[in-house]
Amino acid sequence: MIDFWFPKWTKRMLVKYADNRVLTSEELDDLRQRLKQFDVENPLVSIVIPAWNEEENITKTIASLAYNDFDFPCELFVVNNNSTDNTQAVLDNIGVRSLMELNQGIAPARRRGLLDARGK
Repeated sequence: MIDFWFPKWTKRMLVKYADNRVLTSEELDDLRQRLKQFDVENPLVSIVIPAWNEEENITKTIASLAYNDFDFPCELFVVNNNSTDNTQAVLDNIGVRSLMELNQGIAPARRRGLLDARGK
């Protein structure tokens, strides 16, 4: 990893959440608590993440969003594009909203996200 490619604030996410299997219960609880900011009834913005076999990276991605403060209501969810690894188990463990799209490919995953997004 080359340091100058990443903003400084992202470095802690890359290190702290490098392996989701070694998160302490406190870190996991903190992440789950931070994800509650995305449980809104009428979001202005929808953040939709298509994922296929992202077991190793999805926690870093979710954490980098969860540690941000937004000035407007946002929803966040992951469209699991029929992953064959433990992506869904990781999503369930960290407590992020997720949907399964069985049709393989980025286009069906994006379409599913667009159809389920509630943001304006």
